Amino acid sequence: MRLFYYKIKALSLVEMTVVLTIIAIVTSAIVIYFAGPGSRRLEGEARKIVSDLCWARDMAVGKHINYIITFDTTDDSYAVYEDRNRDDIPDAGEKLNEVRLETDLIPPTPASISFHFPYGRIQAATISLNYRGNSREIRIFPATGYVRME
Repeated sequence: MRLFYYKIKALSLVEMTVVLTIIAIVTSAIVIYFAGPGSRRLEGEARKIVSDLCWARDMAVGKHINYIITFDTTDDSYAVYEDRNRDDIPDAGEKLNEVRLETDLIPPTPASISFHFPYGRIQAATISLNYRGNSREIRIFPATGYVRME
């Protein structure tokens, strides 16, 4: 009597697990690649604002001069002023820098922030940035002038 043996080709459980793992890794890399540029741009813009706010606070403390940052929603930009005459009004001759943003800017109310010497204290403020459905907030605390990105 002769037995017939058929050779059946199939994937083992280990092989199937490896293939599914590779598919998951490639899929997650593609999702991160296409979702990343918008969130990275938003993160970069927020860090730029935080950096300038911290710089203005440090300069107000170090130089004993008020620094004013004004926000313009029509241009999605902000400008840094050194308030040399100490009138809390940004004058044209006092402008140090103007930065245009690539994200949508929702400025604080009022539309300017002043860091006063000698402690860098200001009024409380929240700045919001939006880009392609993502958002970031920057909070400024009044007692210390501490700036935090959320």
